Amino acid sequence: MSIESLGYKEWEGQKHGRFYKVLSLVDYEVRHAWSSIWVKILIIIAWLPVLIIFLVPVTEISEEGVDRAFYNLVSFTTSITIWLPIMAGLIGGGLIANDKNNKMFSMYFSRPLRREDYIAGKVGGFAVLMSIPTIVPALIIYIVLIGKSDLSLLVFIKKSWLLGAAWLYFILLIALFGSLVLFLSSVVTDSKYAVVGLFTIVILSDLIANLLWLASDNEIYRLGSLTFNLENILAEFLGIDQSTLQLADQQNGGVGGLVSAWKSLVVIVGITSFMSVLTLLRLLSLEEE
Repeated sequence: MSIESLGYKEWEGQKHGRFYKVLSLVDYEVRHAWSSIWVKILIIIAWLPVLIIFLVPVTEISEEGVDRAFYNLVSFTTSITIWLPIMAGLIGGGLIANDKNNKMFSMYFSRPLRREDYIAGKVGGFAVLMSIPTIVPALIIYIVLIGKSDLSLLVFIKKSWLLGAAWLYFILLIALFGSLVLFLSSVVTDSKYAVVGLFTIVILSDLIANLLWLASDNEIYRLGSLTFNLENILAEFLGIDQSTLQLADQQNGGVGGLVSAWKSLVVIVGITSFMSVLTLLRLLSLEEE
């Protein structure tokens, strides 16, 4: 169905550039997702570390305490918990599925908007919303640590790599979940299925990988777990002592450092790239329908 058959008339007023079109899409997706009460609740949960840092006594913020406090709060915010994949699904589940249901593809891909602009708008909207509970709190936590401590500015400049490492991890996290949820959104007709699908992928990857690991006693099978890979990468980025992690793993069954974090990084980047290609191919097929 062409845009002419829908009663489309070419706009005769002032035309804006491509950047404005992408920005408009980002603005629409952010406003639409923010209208969900569940998204607001989950973002509030993610901001709890910002509130907790105000309760940390100044006397506990020593140079070593900066590492410990920042790691604890960042890991609380970024670790894969029950709400994070649900939040990614709530934000991104309808990005493409809703356009299929309301026939917006007839408008988008009849040349008022290029395919790459459409993708940039969808990815941009998802990235902005996911940065609210991740990148922004990390920055505020770091600033509050500076303000509450008696340490010199040089100490915090020296420790600034922590903030950069956390941000790098957040970007990787957003890219992974973005690629997964956009693909799911392109193949389902209801955004709820994308939420369930993303959560199922995380759970099944952990379950299957752990079963294979326990059955074979081979650590390499843990690379099949999304949770293990992400926490393994987080430990490497923040410089957590691997021997400490291994001891905790033996005692609590948690994530250990026995598998190289760089192998986990290759797995996550590979999954993200593969799902991104599948999403592009799916969008091409939708244009032809």
